[in-house]
Amino acid sequence: MVKSYLGYYEEALSIFLQCSKYYNKPHTSETLPNLRYNRKKGYLNSLNQMGICLVLLGRYQEASVLIEQGLEQSSNDKDFDLERSYFYKLKAVLGYLNNKDKEALSDFDTAIGAIEKINDFTNVSLIYFLKGKILLRNKKDDEGIGFLKKVDSVFQQNNFVLPATRETYELLIDYYRNKKDHKQELYYTRQLLKFDKILSADFKYLSTRIHKEYDTQDLMESKKKLENTSYYVYTIALLSFISVLVFSVAGYYRTRKKNKKEKEYVQPDQDDPKQSSSVKTSRLPEHLVEDILSKLRQMEEKNFYLEKGLTQNQLAKKLKTNTAYLSAIINEHKGCNFNAYINRLRIIYAKERLIHDSLWRKYAVDDLSKECGFSNRSNFSKLFHEMTSMSPAEFIQNIENEKNNDGTVLD
Repeated sequence: MVKSYLGYYEEALSIFLQCSKYYNKPHTSETLPNLRYNRKKGYLNSLNQMGICLVLLGRYQEASVLIEQGLEQSSNDKDFDLERSYFYKLKAVLGYLNNKDKEALSDFDTAIGAIEKINDFTNVSLIYFLKGKILLRNKKDDEGIGFLKKVDSVFQQNNFVLPATRETYELLIDYYRNKKDHKQELYYTRQLLKFDKILSADFKYLSTRIHKEYDTQDLMESKKKLENTSYYVYTIALLSFISVLVFSVAGYYRTRKKNKKEKEYVQPDQDDPKQSSSVKTSRLPEHLVEDILSKLRQMEEKNFYLEKGLTQNQLAKKLKTNTAYLSAIINEHKGCNFNAYINRLRIIYAKERLIHDSLWRKYAVDDLSKECGFSNRSNFSKLFHEMTSMSPAEFIQNIENEKNNDGTVLD
C-alpha cells in the first residue's frame, strides 16, 4: 500500500498479487467464521488494489477482468457490500476512461451509497469529480458544475485534499470566467490556492508530478486582478458613504490626536472571548507573521502537537501571541482551522512512526492514540481512516506484508 501511495504502481501490483494469493489459499482453520471473513475481506481488498494499480498503469483490459472477478466473489453476500461498492467505483472509473459515460454514471450511483455511509470522503470526492466531468463533456453544464461544487464542499468540511481532484477548481474557474461571474471566479481561485498549499504540505512527493493548468504565480495574478475588479465596482458606492462618515468622525479624531503615538499594533488580551478569529494576516505586520510561522516550524520539529489536550490558547501562550492572531495565521498559511491542523500533524506523525518503527506496529490502537496525543481511540481511528482510507490495523498489515515481501520498509 505504501508503494502504491507513493506512485510505484508496478512494485505495488506485484505485492498485492502476492497478498491475493496468500488470502485466497486454503487454511487449516477455514471453518472459523471470523477467520474466513477476514481472509475473504483481505482477498477482495487485494483484488481491488491490484485493479487500481492496473488502471493507473493503463492496463485497462486486465483491470476489467479483476473487477468482474471481484464483483462475482462479493455478490450475494451482505457482509461484503462495501467491497462490492469499491469494485463498482473502479468499474465506473474504467468506464469514464473508456468514454462509456452512461454505464460509468450508473456504476458510480451504485457505488456511492455504501461509500458515503462509512464517510470515506476521499472516494466520495473522486466520484463527485468524475461524475461532474462526465456531465460537462455531455454538455450538461448545470449538473456537472453542481457535482464539482460538491467536491469543494467535501474539501471545506474535511480540510484534506485528493490530488486527483485538483482539476475541479480549474474547471470551476474557467466556467465562471466565461460566465463573467467574477465573484465566483475569485472564490474558486482562492480555493485552488488553498488546495495547493495543503497539497504542497501533505503530498510533497506528488506536487511536482501533477500537471497544473494554473500555476501558483498565475493564480496569484488572477486573484489580484479579480480583487481589483471588485474594488472598482464597490469604490463609487463606498466613496459616497465615506464622505458622510468623514464629517461625522472628524471631531472625534481631533480630540484623540494626542493619543495617536501609541503602538500601531497592540495585541489583544489573550483571554478576551470577544476577540475575532477573523483577523486577516494581511493586516498584521509581516515580521509578526514570519515570527509566529518560524516558531511554529520549530515546535513542529519538536512534535509539540503530541501534547494531550492541547488547546489553541495554550499554544498561543507558548508562541507569545494571542488566539486571534494564531487562528488567522493557521487558517491562512496552513489552510485549515486549529483542530484540523493539530490532528493532521498527529496522523502524519503516526504514519511515519508506523512505517519506520517496528515496535510501533505492535502497539494496540489505544496505545497508538495516546502516543499521538488523542484523548480516545475512536477519534484517532476515524481521523486515520479519513486521511489514509485505511484503519490503523489495515495500514500496519500492509506495511508488514510489504516488509515480508521485500525485506525493507520505505524510508
